[in-house]
Amino acid sequence: MVIERTGINILKIPILSILIFAVSILCTHAQDAEEPKYQRSSLAMIIFSNDMNILLKKSEPKSVEEIRSEVVKSWNAYPFPDKYNNHNIPTKDLKLYTTANFSSLAQLQQEKNMKKDANALLPKIQQYLRQQNVAHQLVRTWFSSKNGKMFNMEYIKEMGLYNVSEEDLDYNRAKKSALGMAILEDAGENLINNTFVTVTELIFVSNEPLAEAYQAAANDLLKEANKITGTTLADGISKSVYTVAASAFSIEAARVKDGYSFFFKTFLFKLRWNTEIANKFYRIWGDENAFERMNFELDYIGCQYNREKVDAGAFTKSKNRDIEIILSKALVRTLDASFVQLQYENDVFKPVVPILTTSPFITAKIGMKEGLGGGEKFAIMQKIEDPVTHKTKWQKVGTTKVDKRLVWDNRYSADGKPENVVIGRDGLPINATFFESTGNAQEGMYLKQIMTKKAKKKK
Repeated sequence: MVIERTGINILKIPILSILIFAVSILCTHAQDAEEPKYQRSSLAMIIFSNDMNILLKKSEPKSVEEIRSEVVKSWNAYPFPDKYNNHNIPTKDLKLYTTANFSSLAQLQQEKNMKKDANALLPKIQQYLRQQNVAHQLVRTWFSSKNGKMFNMEYIKEMGLYNVSEEDLDYNRAKKSALGMAILEDAGENLINNTFVTVTELIFVSNEPLAEAYQAAANDLLKEANKITGTTLADGISKSVYTVAASAFSIEAARVKDGYSFFFKTFLFKLRWNTEIANKFYRIWGDENAFERMNFELDYIGCQYNREKVDAGAFTKSKNRDIEIILSKALVRTLDASFVQLQYENDVFKPVVPILTTSPFITAKIGMKEGLGGGEKFAIMQKIEDPVTHKTKWQKVGTTKVDKRLVWDNRYSADGKPENVVIGRDGLPINATFFESTGNAQEGMYLKQIMTKKAKKKK
């Protein structure tokens, strides 16, 4: 599908416009350049795959075991979010068993039940994360070389883009100079302190019995509404609440009666790293046994619930249908929606993206996958270094908005290409999002979204 947002007839354009047109071609082609390297937040992703809940109606053509295998395969093929560094740790799966049924999943239509469910599940997840020493694994990854040697700054140098030798980043040498200590503090604040973990529970269900559960919930709510016979204002409000909720459940029952659904519960955690923890760590630098005895923690940030409907013919035998592609597409879309909402609700998790071009238009490699639809406001950020302490910090130098006509569709599709091709001012497909031009934006600066309205949740 091609979306022509700014179609033009070049034969009718005056000479001045042709010159502008030519410049825009150069700008668009500049987008083909590789995105510059920059400091990103780091992320480790963990899944529940042990006894994953697969709820099917009796007549399904595939068994629970076959579908679970396909779902895990799709998860393993998930393209890692490119706005974060892939923080590779040994624990990728929590051996945590949970129970689910169609009725309980239907109740997740309501926000209060999502909160109740999250509160019940969170302590179990935190216990398993502690048992697996996940926080410890995150720290070890930061200070390990590619061959696994501990107390090594190779990875920090690579992720922080520090233009010094690995030896100069070694604590025993770094502590002898102001610049060395400034780099260690900068790495702690801008790298290690921005390390996250997501824990995701996946549930795959047949929609027919799920729709029945929605309708049953609607019927129960209507019964409660009919019990209210009073005529006071409070009675009227209570009856209206029940009736509106019942209507929402009935609508949902009609919407999902065919096919399947993915339910995602994504819990976000952040590695706790501060000056006190850093000082304790550097005091035992080089002592592996002392490191193993250190206690690192993960702070809970938030939880997001998402649901994606899957094609009713996903498991129909046909040479034109690929089960793995269908499931992968649904899984990726749902995870992307989850990340968008977690970023909206938690400023600390919002990524920054480098400005790709500044003239004649600002462009950046961010788009519909990250929830953009046009008109969103972004802060233009610059990283500056204190000449005395050598520490770096972010400074806001301006704002810009997404061009509503030129939002890059970088979402996943079955063939690995965008489903919607957006045509730019030069008549060619765009491969970056365009922003309003501003004199404040320069190469080497970054964009960070300013959330001015509530992001649309995808359930």
